[in-house]
Amino acid sequence: MPKGDATISMVELATARLAHFDAEHERLKREYADVFALKDPWANVSLITHILHDARADHMTYLVSAQIDQENEKSGRHAS
Repeated sequence: MPKGDATISMVELATARLAHFDAEHERLKREYADVFALKDPWANVSLITHILHDARADHMTYLVSAQIDQENEKSGRHAS
């Protein structure tokens, strides 16, 4: 990967994606607060919460992978 100020690293990209995901997660929680406030919303809320949890885990996996790749690149190691 070329070096320089104009180049964004994979870690920076992954960190930005995770921050964006978290912001959207909070926005959706506000937007659908009425669903969370229903007397018996738990089936839907549980499903949505599970989906969001899995999606965030995927973003975290991507971030960690990018960090490992960056460290390997710095040390001269290559992914096998």
